Amino acid sequence: MIDCPTCKAPMTPGTAGLEYTVMGFLTAGASLLTLFFRKPDHRRLEILPPGRVVIAHHCFKCRYALITDEDARDPEDWLKEEGF
Repeated sequence: MIDCPTCKAPMTPGTAGLEYTVMGFLTAGASLLTLFFRKPDHRRLEILPPGRVVIAHHCFKCRYALITDEDARDPEDWLKEEGF
């Protein structure tokens, strides 16, 4: 288990993925969902393509979420490298 980089509370491990909701389907219909990160230079980086489920950690105290790829480095190592 890793500690939240924001509030230092223990984070809960799990998975993250994009899913349809009944309300979303009824109001917008079926569409492909992709999660993007937009860099300061406005270029998009695909974080989560349609149908992909990845490793994630969530802090229930401050609602911080950490999403990683299964090929990514260990979250604890990444946080240390980034100075958290």
